[in-house]
Amino acid sequence: MKYSSKLAITLLVCALITGGILFASGCGNKKKDHHDEREAAAAMALLYSGNGSWTEIDSGINCPQGRSHHTAIWTGSEMIIWGGVQYDQYGYCRIIDNGAVYNAGVDQWEQVVYMPGFALGAYEHTSVWTGSEMIIWGGQFFNASAMNVSEIITITDSGGIYNPDNNTWRQTSTAGLCPSSRESHSAVYTGNSMILWGGSDFYDLFNSGGIYFPENDSWIPTSTSGACPTARKYHSAVWTGSKMIIWGGSINISGGLLAELNGKGTGAVYDPQTDMWIPTSTDGDCPSARTRHRVEWTGTHMIVWGGAADYAGTNEGAMYNPVTDEWTAISTNFPSPTAAVWITSVWTGTYMIVWGDYSSNNFPYNGGIFDPAADRWTAVYSGPGSPGYGIYRSAVWTGSEMIIWGGRGRTLSGSESNKGYKFTP
Repeated sequence: MKYSSKLAITLLVCALITGGILFASGCGNKKKDHHDEREAAAAMALLYSGNGSWTEIDSGINCPQGRSHHTAIWTGSEMIIWGGVQYDQYGYCRIIDNGAVYNAGVDQWEQVVYMPGFALGAYEHTSVWTGSEMIIWGGQFFNASAMNVSEIITITDSGGIYNPDNNTWRQTSTAGLCPSSRESHSAVYTGNSMILWGGSDFYDLFNSGGIYFPENDSWIPTSTSGACPTARKYHSAVWTGSKMIIWGGSINISGGLLAELNGKGTGAVYDPQTDMWIPTSTDGDCPSARTRHRVEWTGTHMIVWGGAADYAGTNEGAMYNPVTDEWTAISTNFPSPTAAVWITSVWTGTYMIVWGDYSSNNFPYNGGIFDPAADRWTAVYSGPGSPGYGIYRSAVWTGSEMIIWGGRGRTLSGSESNKGYKFTP
């Protein structure tokens, strides 16, 4: 079923007319605060009056089990989900080393066959699409052959290349100049190679990386000299068509909430042709230091938005022009999304769509469509039938719709979802 603002027009009108009387039910004879009621009515009006529509996708046969922290890529006709974790009742996470392919055209899932023959990360790993295959690299995996308890969860320097046409895997080389084992790193695809950078193992942060060439299964290292950024994890990376831009991230080796401390507000542009780094400006409208933020490449600018700054979510950002090395603040005017952490975003070719998974002030509405040409936000419909609360989801853009999938609910244990939704702007 498709849900949109049209379904909620009656409730919207009621909320506007009554000045929030819908929020006063069950309060008995308690004196009403009409100012609060008007604010609540405005929030309800916004919640139900956003643009676009949501459609829940199939969660039946072959749909993957619920999970969070997974990755998703779009092939041009299908979405491939890989990895992730589930939490048990004691708060311990179980790494999920499987995935599935979702065909949006027929609304059906197909399992990804994985025959363990090499270590393949499934948590805090990266995934890229080459145009014909998906490359998974790094991250944590469950080591069933471990002799010591401390080695059951291991970080790998291995990767796998998945071909969806024949449902097969092959391993990436771990020889020669392959980067060291790591998680929480970044990866971009250039058109003929994958560039990895940064991340951490259980003990150290890295400012090193590598360039992988799938055609001949070989690696070359990225420079760590000159203006190479300082070591970090949970940073962002985009590919401009000729260069990679690294920005933000955390310098706290710990995971979880502690990783949201000590964010960075610096970055650099890497040219793989010259193996040189150029620092990004920290002047003008450069965003505040943060981690777990979102970035999108528009074709001329990198958009930075949201993320965590010392535990607190932020709802501000900026656009970076690598040609002029200048930042331009983006609007936070109504109806921009509220401050959020663990958000998802996609680039449509014209707009950035944000679906904010966690609002630091529990505000019910937290999505938006940003038009960089006009520096203007448009509200996303967030009423009945929309995904609702969830963190660590994935999002892809199909060319006409945003698909979000999975994620975790409000409780730590057993709340991972296998639900997905298509959003049509």
